Amino acid sequence: MNRVEELTLKLADRLLTDEESRELDGLVTADRAAARDCIALLSLDAELRGELRQIDVATRTMGALQLERTRSLQRSVMGEIRRGTARRAAARRTVLPSGPRYPSRSRPLPILPLGLAAALVLGLGLLAVRFAPRLVAPRSDGLARIERASPGATIRRGRVDLSAAPGAALRAGDTLVTRTGQTLTLSYGGEDTRVALHADTTLRLDDATRGKALFLAAGELAATVATQPADKPMVLTTAHARAVVAGTALQLAAGPDRTRLDVLAGRVQFTHLQRQTAIWVAAGQYAVAAKDMPFVARPLARSGQLDLDFTQATSYGDGSWEALGPSVLRQTKVSRLRGDRAPGPTSNYLAPARSEGSLRMTADVRLLGVTPDRRPGTGAWGFGFTLVFANETIEFRTLQNSAAGSHVSLRAAPGPSPQYLPSDTFQPLDTAVFQHGQDGTFHLKLHVDRQKDGSATMQGKIWAQGPEPVAWMVATQIPALAPLTRAGPQTVRCAAEFSRIEIHTD
Repeated sequence: MNRVEELTLKLADRLLTDEESRELDGLVTADRAAARDCIALLSLDAELRGELRQIDVATRTMGALQLERTRSLQRSVMGEIRRGTARRAAARRTVLPSGPRYPSRSRPLPILPLGLAAALVLGLGLLAVRFAPRLVAPRSDGLARIERASPGATIRRGRVDLSAAPGAALRAGDTLVTRTGQTLTLSYGGEDTRVALHADTTLRLDDATRGKALFLAAGELAATVATQPADKPMVLTTAHARAVVAGTALQLAAGPDRTRLDVLAGRVQFTHLQRQTAIWVAAGQYAVAAKDMPFVARPLARSGQLDLDFTQATSYGDGSWEALGPSVLRQTKVSRLRGDRAPGPTSNYLAPARSEGSLRMTADVRLLGVTPDRRPGTGAWGFGFTLVFANETIEFRTLQNSAAGSHVSLRAAPGPSPQYLPSDTFQPLDTAVFQHGQDGTFHLKLHVDRQKDGSATMQGKIWAQGPEPVAWMVATQIPALAPLTRAGPQTVRCAAEFSRIEIHTD
């Protein structure tokens, strides 16, 4: 068996690695004679032409259908080759399988020499290669893919680390890895299910025959899970616990000696693996599976001031953050990066902040320096606040010297993603002209008022020294807003000190 045959068999079984896919594509590009021979042979036989029309090799919709239809034929013929030279020396002929898949006609089916049959099989595989984009099957519902990822996040496949590129298809056994300052979001085709990995997280995808199955080895994730079939729930497992999810929004954190589950919507069956005890954790509750703690569901804080623990915060983007006190942060790096490439000039410093209620956010900001650049694409600077919800990310900020002028704005991007996102990913919600200098202290205020129907009203204002303006500067209505998961300050090409950072919830 030559290399092309070997790789074609692996392609039929969908076992090709990315490196092998590139190798096979190169071999096919270099020598198309085998494919031409197979096409000529197909045209000679009416039976095979009928089968060819059924699998539609003349379009770019090859992929899973072609491979499935040719698999048994490929295995049969290649099995003959592997059984040795005796059969080939005897020039025995291979008869194509009979049955409903190959309907009989008035004339007998031609008997093909083994070598020509092998060429036919190889040609079908090569046609699949040439007509299937990037050697992968078309996307189907339920297939997990990378939706977005920070530069440096990886997919560990066997002994190989692959870049977690947006759109990359995932397989059972793949392990997703994020490191400091990185995030990654995976989604499932055909449904609104997303899993967002925070920094320093390792997540493995297990066999999904009985439902989506993920193993969180370390770190933290947030998930919004669409309603799953009753007999195929999503199962999230750690070293200490197992969460069975039928449809909900949740956060799961796995440490060396414990696992914490926060349920933000729906309810989850949570099992302590060591004790073999299961409990139900409902919306607005959390539970911890640990050796030294009671295994019970407790209420999440619903009112009062959120405890923003910035010692547990993660830095994203081009910045250098330091906590000077419980509600005092300093970012000392003035980014000079362009905005159209990762990691971008924006830096976020986000702490865990879990709430389902309305929010009242305030902070004071003192600028320490801004970019000296004035060129288009590198001269804009500003600051603000980022709120990461389970279903979208909201930015409230002022931006000075931008191509669109100086303004204050509210904007949103789908998914819980605080890392670098291209500007066109964000949808502007509301914008107001606002020009200011670099001196003095600025005050930020943002209100998020949740309604009974699940929608929310957002209103924000930024002002310099002096009395607070009565009117809001920007306001918008969000049709559906999931629970808050993380929050913190943001800078764009400037250094700043944030103080009196508070979020109240009710």
